[in-house]
Amino acid sequence: EKKFVVPDAKRRQAALGALTGLTPAQKKAYLKPDSFFSPIEDPFVDGGWLLSHKENGQTFDQYNKSKKNPLMPSKSTIYIKLLNPGISKKLLEYCQKAMAAYFPGCQCKIDPTVLSMEEFGVKNRIHPYYGQNTFHTLAFLEQAQPYNQ
Repeated sequence: EKKFVVPDAKRRQAALGALTGLTPAQKKAYLKPDSFFSPIEDPFVDGGWLLSHKENGQTFDQYNKSKKNPLMPSKSTIYIKLLNPGISKKLLEYCQKAMAAYFPGCQCKIDPTVLSMEEFGVKNRIHPYYGQNTFHTLAFLEQAQPYNQ
């Protein structure tokens, strides 16, 4: 088992690669990552993703070359679907603003109808580490696929 080493500034900069396709303002932000992003903490502690999932990692260039869902006139709205009636209006508005900032050019709308994960057809389990009720993400995405057409 590999021991995770938090990458130093030089390794983080190397992972950014050529920053192909970014605007000058975006490149400027990425060239000073420590002023915008905190270095990753050890993901092998406290139930982190890498504790139970092997990942090879990727550079920004590799991510940029990966398949993405491009914006199109027919696919330019993100709908936030409520799966928990207890979510506050303030949190929903924050999510809506965050989505709009993260996906520029998209409209973000909140679908006010609440649908439980069980009604959506996604099975749950009790997380072995946290003891909380969780849902199978891939099953959720498979169920959501018809809505993403």
